[in-house]
Amino acid sequence: MKMNEPELDVLKEWDLIKMPTEKEVVCESTSTLPLALKSILRYAEKVMEKDSSITFSLPADLFGVSRKTSVLREDIVDLCNMNEVKTFTLVAYMMYLYSSVSGSKENMQLMVSKPDQVVLAPFNPGGHWALLAINAYEDTVFYLDSLRTTSKATTRYCPLQVGSTTCGYYVMKYMREIVNRGSIVISDSIDTRKSYSQAELDEVRVELVEFLGSYM
Repeated sequence: MKMNEPELDVLKEWDLIKMPTEKEVVCESTSTLPLALKSILRYAEKVMEKDSSITFSLPADLFGVSRKTSVLREDIVDLCNMNEVKTFTLVAYMMYLYSSVSGSKENMQLMVSKPDQVVLAPFNPGGHWALLAINAYEDTVFYLDSLRTTSKATTRYCPLQVGSTTCGYYVMKYMREIVNRGSIVISDSIDTRKSYSQAELDEVRVELVEFLGSYM
């Protein structure tokens, strides 16, 4: 996809969603691991072979080309243990979100853009996940980074991650809020609290493993 401007760094400052400088500790859940996570973790550890995976198809409407992709056994184990999120894990969650709104006007796409749609593009510049939410027809890009800080009062905020490996879960949560609220105005879709709770991050993990479970 081409933007009118050659580089993202020329975007207007108020088009960016950035992070507050103050951190708030996420309250860890005192409950046990959610049942869906516990079940798929047991399946991955006891049933799946070391190099095996769960495979599913991606429709052309999602990424512009139809193909198959897989989530590795080790990625499932990492997801259940709140370890770093891998690329195919994020792809799987995007497929879940797509399937949850398929056929509705809130359909979101990556790579393929149409009027009144937002392109959601997770990216990893090196050891950290962030999210671009692109409205090409409004010539606007929102940059959602759970680690980025700013002291400027003119910027809008998105929740700040706690912990060194939670950025991928925050990106999944950002996408969930954007899709579920069905607005192409990203600043209206993202909660401005300082952090997500562990229970809120568990929501996206449970949704993902239930989606993967349908292909087991």
